[in-house]
Amino acid sequence: PLHVYSKITLNNGGETLTLSVDGVLIDEVTYGEASGFPSADGASIMVMNPVSNTGNDVPFDWCVSGMQYGDGDFGTPGAANGTCQ
Repeated sequence: PLHVYSKITLNNGGETLTLSVDGVLIDEVTYGEASGFPSADGASIMVMNPVSNTGNDVPFDWCVSGMQYGDGDFGTPGAANGTCQ
């Protein structure tokens, strides 16, 4: 089943995002520039290949979104990921 979440606010300074069900940890990622993840003003980051062996666990599996929307920001709010910059 597909689950869509909204109204999640993440900061740009790095944070740990966790997914759990009934108290059981399913997945977790700690992101931020200090951890080696990509960053760009006015752009979101996305997982390039979510079915790779490392999934979302390592910074080199992430990239800055290349899909422009709104007033010039980059990302795909409410939609599937697009291309990398």
